[in-house]
Amino acid sequence: MIFKMLSKVPLFGEALRILNTYAFKGDARADEQFANPLLWLSAFWFPILVAGAGAALSMPELVNRWLPAGYCLTYTIEATPGTLATGILPNLLGFGIGIYALIFGLHKILLRELQDTFKPSPGKTKPPVGSALILNAEMAVPLLILGMAIIIGVVQQALPNHEYIKLAAWFFLWLAMVFTLELVFTLFGLGENMLLKNLDDKSQ
Repeated sequence: MIFKMLSKVPLFGEALRILNTYAFKGDARADEQFANPLLWLSAFWFPILVAGAGAALSMPELVNRWLPAGYCLTYTIEATPGTLATGILPNLLGFGIGIYALIFGLHKILLRELQDTFKPSPGKTKPPVGSALILNAEMAVPLLILGMAIIIGVVQQALPNHEYIKLAAWFFLWLAMVFTLELVFTLFGLGENMLLKNLDDKSQ
């Protein structure tokens, strides 16, 4: 009930559905209910951990307040996350949107085999969580994070002296980088499988 209400909120609802589908591994229930906390944790803990560490190390002056006496980070970072986000990420976003169209040209056998991985194992009646729709979410989530990072980068440029907005901008910049790498890994896997399918077709 709560999920359906939140999913109807403009912009926020669509973003929530994309993230929930990613956490739910493309399961059909993703449009009706929240994935359980363990699925969310499994899907996002590593990117959040890397982004959090990257954001902290990008703001040594903030980290030094929490370090014990005698310990401090002595380097400084001149670049601002807002400048980096608005200068680099729009190009990555355009690239990502362009390759999103690849989903619609995938070999149908490849999609069928992907869906077969979510069928119950022998001796089990309950299918694993997920479906081939995870592929759609794996393409959409990096684009969503890139868009969010750009928006926060613009805000950070407008409010350059706000420390916590700067921290959020660094966090989303690093998060966007992590998810961009995950998108590259997904594309590599898809490309490899499509090439193998085409080779099999030609050999038959």
